[in-house]
Amino acid sequence: MDQYTNSILHLPDFLVTGPATIKGKETESGLVIVETIHGRMTSPLPACCPHCQAKMHVNQHLDILLHHLSLGNRKIILEVGYEQYLCTGCHRTCCQPIPFKQPGHFATTCFQSMVEGFLSHADMTVKGLATALHTNRKLVREIDKSMLQGKYGQMLPTHYSAHLCVDEFSLHKGHRYATVVLDWQTGEILFLEEGNGERQLLHFFGKVGHAWMARVRSISMDMNAQYCKAVKSLYPHIHIVYDAFHIVKNFNERILTELRRLEQNRLREGIAQCKARCARLRKACNGAPPERKQALLAEIAELRLSIQEAGRKYASLKGSRYVITSSRKALMKKDGIAREHNRELADKYEGKGLPMPEGEHKWSIRNERRLEEILGEDQDLNLAFFLGDQLKAGLESTDGQSMRDGLEQWLRLSGSYVAQIPMLGAFNKMIRSRMDGIVSRVRFPVSNGPLEGTNNMIKTVRRQAYGYRDTEYFFLKLWDRSRRNPKHRSLDQVIEKRKMLNAKEQKSHKKIS
Repeated sequence: MDQYTNSILHLPDFLVTGPATIKGKETESGLVIVETIHGRMTSPLPACCPHCQAKMHVNQHLDILLHHLSLGNRKIILEVGYEQYLCTGCHRTCCQPIPFKQPGHFATTCFQSMVEGFLSHADMTVKGLATALHTNRKLVREIDKSMLQGKYGQMLPTHYSAHLCVDEFSLHKGHRYATVVLDWQTGEILFLEEGNGERQLLHFFGKVGHAWMARVRSISMDMNAQYCKAVKSLYPHIHIVYDAFHIVKNFNERILTELRRLEQNRLREGIAQCKARCARLRKACNGAPPERKQALLAEIAELRLSIQEAGRKYASLKGSRYVITSSRKALMKKDGIAREHNRELADKYEGKGLPMPEGEHKWSIRNERRLEEILGEDQDLNLAFFLGDQLKAGLESTDGQSMRDGLEQWLRLSGSYVAQIPMLGAFNKMIRSRMDGIVSRVRFPVSNGPLEGTNNMIKTVRRQAYGYRDTEYFFLKLWDRSRRNPKHRSLDQVIEKRKMLNAKEQKSHKKIS
């Protein structure tokens, strides 16, 4: 192999001693041709023992198999012969060095470079790469982890960040969570740790240092009180910004969804009671006089009508969570897309008398109509939906004082309906206690939107590998993935865009009026 001198394929002090051996090997992915190159090391005998400086002599001859290259369905193996030396003085042994062997693995440094190249430039899973290179997953995983550790070290931020996002994500089953801190401007992960409490954010503050945190201006988060407490205790200069998406989501879950669930339970219990009453009345009909029996049958008929009506209402509420928690504008847009889709199917297939292909079907176009039906039958849901629309409108304001005044007015309005909808009391209390953080989004219109996208990336990385047992390796993979395509978000651009959208909406409202 002298022709590869001064190249990545060069194997120093390796002498080929005979023709290569080629054999076929059946694997799960098919037939693999294994080509074995036989040779030995030619480095000279050491002059003396490195421990006691005594003479050394050859003790025994050894062989080792090293994975060298993988080309298509061919796997190249090196059978390397080397010698073990014995000291005549201290009787210690040492082996002839193999400079191209990867420490800790039965592979060459050339093979490691090939694995690192695929991991860096190809979006391949560990299992997929191991199958493509005809090696085991453990070797590829250890090379990948070692490369990431050498690249990122202790996973510290490399630049200052003015705007942060913090959230939690599910790490393992059984309500085990981890905390992630993100740079809002670049989308790079800055911190990862198991747990979702105040301690994790304090660990982040201690890791980056006081000088780094002094440059932070705002931090966006959901309604997690633990994160808020950690920020206020150490860095009160940082503006806490509560994400509008999580505020609306909280309202949908605590008010709209809970009202729907309570109404469903009430209808279910009413149906069960009516059925039990019907059974008792049918039993009482046996042996009853004609006059009494006629009255019982009339009551049974009324109960059956009540059961049918309650069943119809229950069926309309069943599976209506998306319809109730969406805005009318979103439902109108979805119905419009569905009409266009159905029109295309009709032109392509039904109009020509062709059968509908497998997997294709018409979409529902009655989302908005279904919402109106549900709200028309339930007064509490109708009121809660109206309050939700008003809350969304108040959160879209681009002026701090206007937003505060609008939210105060909304709190007074919703407070008058607490007796009718008791869940509003706890929600209003939460809004009042977080008023400053909600209004801060006017000055700092950052959100947890980038972090929600990062959470989707985290789910994808975990799903591709069917889960990770090594949490450190998992965090390294996430740290690396978040830095592949950095973003360049600007706070001024977001503020200007929001003002333009609000002006456009106000202009359209004036035209309608």
